[in-house]
Formats: sequence, C-alpha cells, structure tokens
Amino acid sequence: MTTTGIDARGVGPRAVLLTGATGSLGGELALALLTHTRATVYCLVRAADQSHATDRLRTRMLPLTGHPYPAHRLIAVRGNLLAPDLGLTDRDHTELSTVIDTVHHCGASVHLTGPYRKLAPANVGGTRSLITFARHIARSSGQRVHFIHISTLATIVPTPIPSALRLDEATPPCHQVLPDLGYPRSKAEAEEAARDAHGNGLETTVMRPGVIYGHSGTGRTSDADLLVPLLRAAVALGTMPTGAGAVPADAVDTVARAIVELSRYPTAPGHTFHLVRRTQLPLTDVFAALPRAGYHLRTLPVEQWWQSVQEHLDDPQVAPLAGLGDMAAYLLAAGPRYQHPPVHSDATWTALAHCGMPEQPLDPNTFDRLVDWLINDGALPPPSPTRAPIPARHRMEAPASAGRPDTTPAVGTPAPASGPGSATRAASNQQQLR
Repeated sequence: MTTTGIDARGVGPRAVLLTGATGSLGGELALALLTHTRATVYCLVRAADQSHATDRLRTRMLPLTGHPYPAHRLIAVRGNLLAPDLGLTDRDHTELSTVIDTVHHCGASVHLTGPYRKLAPANVGGTRSLITFARHIARSSGQRVHFIHISTLATIVPTPIPSALRLDEATPPCHQVLPDLGYPRSKAEAEEAARDAHGNGLETTVMRPGVIYGHSGTGRTSDADLLVPLLRAAVALGTMPTGAGAVPADAVDTVARAIVELSRYPTAPGHTFHLVRRTQLPLTDVFAALPRAGYHLRTLPVEQWWQSVQEHLDDPQVAPLAGLGDMAAYLLAAGPRYQHPPVHSDATWTALAHCGMPEQPLDPNTFDRLVDWLINDGALPPPSPTRAPIPARHRMEAPASAGRPDTTPAVGTPAPASGPGSATRAASNQQQLR
C-alpha cells in the first residue's frame, strides 16, 4: 500500500476532501489549499441540492478571492456529516472513492456553551463517519489516505488545572475539559477517534488551533472570533480591563496556511501540532486598539470588569460575552481560579521552519486593522467624533469585497441575518455547522 497524500519531498496531495469550507477557518483553508498546492479540492457542503451547495461555496469564497474561484479546482459536493454515508449520492461516493488521497476535516457543530448531547452527533459521529469513508477510500484505491483532523486546544485543558501542568503537542486530549461545556468535550472525543484511526490505511494528523483572530493583512474576521465579543462588550460598557490574561492565538490566514504546510511535512502523520504563536497573546494588546481608534474607555481591574459584564446580560452588545460564562472567564484569566498555564508550540514551529514557513513577528497594527474592519462592518459603532483618534497608527481599511463567511446554523437553529452589521446581530447565536 502506497501513500499519495504526502511523500518524502512534501509535494502534497492531488485531490482533497474538505469539510467545513463554508465556515470561517474552513474557507481560509480552502483558499490556502488552492494557493499552496496543486490539488483539486472537493468541499462537502450541507445543502438542499447540488445547486445550493455550489451557491453556498461560491458565496463563502468570493470575498476571500475577490474573483470567481477556479471551478475545476474547487468543487462543491452536496453532503452532510449527520447523514448516513455522509449524505453522498451514489455517483459522488464512487467518484470521491477513486480520486481522494487526503481529507481535511474542518467541519464541526460550533456552539461554545452548547450541551454535549446536541454537539456530539456532528462532532463525534460526523468524525467517525468521515473516518469510515476515508478507510473505504484507502481500501478501494489501495493507497493510504492522509486524514487531517482540525481539533482545538480546548481539548487539553482540564479543570481543575494542575499548577505544574505543561501543555504541549504531546499532551493527550482530556475528558475533564470544562466538563459543563459540550463543545470541548465533544471535540476531545472526536480527536481521540482520529488518533485511534491511525493505521490500517489511514495516516492521521491532529491540528489544534487556539483563539483564531482576524486576517493578518485586512483584519477581516467572523462571528467565530472570540476577540469580537470582548471588543464589543468593552465599547458598550465604556470600559476595558487591566490585568487580563494572555491567550494562545494566531491569525486565521496563518492558521490555514500552517495546516496546509504541515499536512505536507513528511513526518506529520501520527503527530499533533499546535497552531498558535510561540508567545501568548496579551489581551491588553487587543483592548489597546480601541482607544487608538478613538473610543473613550475607562479602565477597570479584570475581575471587576468581568463582574460588570455579568451585570449587563440584558445589553445585546454584552450578552454574547457574558453568555460564554466560565469560558470567557478563563479567556480573561478573571481571578485566581481562572488562571491557565501557557500552551507551547515549539515543536510545531520547528516543523514549520523546515516547511519554509518561519514564524513572523506580530505586526503591531494587527488589532487596529481588526477594529477598523469591525467598525466598517457595523459590528462596532463608530467612535465618538468629539475627540480625534490617538495618532501614530497605520489604518488599513478592509477591502470592499471583504464579506463575512457563511455561518448557516445547525439543523433546527434560525439562520443569522446577512449584510451590513451581521456580526452584531448574529454573534448571540453561536451555533453553526461549519
């Protein structure tokens, strides 16, 4: 049995099956695959029919590419992680079985505070169904299939957190991950399923992103960006926290390219990678972009600021952050019980350096561009004109074509509105099936 999805030169795949392409990271991953490989990318898209699937993929990709994507290299395939045999037609099942050599599983039901019973069918069951299909491809083709599973760092942070715990690429998933929250628990089980599938025709690699923020060049972001509810709450309250924690994070375009480069790394199969910067991101650096944009904000100690957030549940600009509960408190490190150890990614960046993708210094204007994009999109109200913004910043407006990713929610959840200001209206509805 031979391997086609990866070889000693790291040449890369010929045909990729990608799930989650209409989501925030998935769309950027589709673009990275088009840009950095020669593969044909088949995107499993949940839709009423094939025409609808094609329209959904086109709607997601057009803001990223600025022009129609090459139809012969990016192909929508109607399917569903929740359906038997992935909801594929017999024709699509047969065709994919003969051409696919790599699977990028980025699809998930994303609801950060949702119950396990609602998230497990897509996140755990969907992963197992995709593994079953990948094994079928390997048997049919007689070649190994490279299965890249996009997990999350939330799978490895147990509660309570031992003071001496070291979190690195060798840390296994843990079932004591914020046990009241179904998302990290379901993703931990899905990651275990992917790890256990390694062998017998499959070569599996696990990718763990942390906090994924907006595009490094334009600031373009989505409702999946955990920094957005922090910024919205600060503007609505007229305050920002001091002493907030630092989080493992990186830009969405950097994460997407890293997935592609690492998936071609010869020793990637059987390994796990952490898709975050070596140095944790201080949230104070993120909040500092707001005064520079012209917002007049008082400062409060982080514990006091978090208490203020919880006291304003009725404010629609604050509610999305307050609704995250303990997850937001851990994000902010809002008190002694919410401290967390740093996450290490040294092994990942060593591998990326071998791939020709060394870590770049964080552009000091990154979060200025993020705030600018949110203002232009309507997710943040314009700052008061009574005082000019603090100077010495380089503003970069998001291009007019920088739209929002498709965030069609999971079955039974109302679809968020689209158009200007969609981030503001949709952020309180976090459940979506990427």
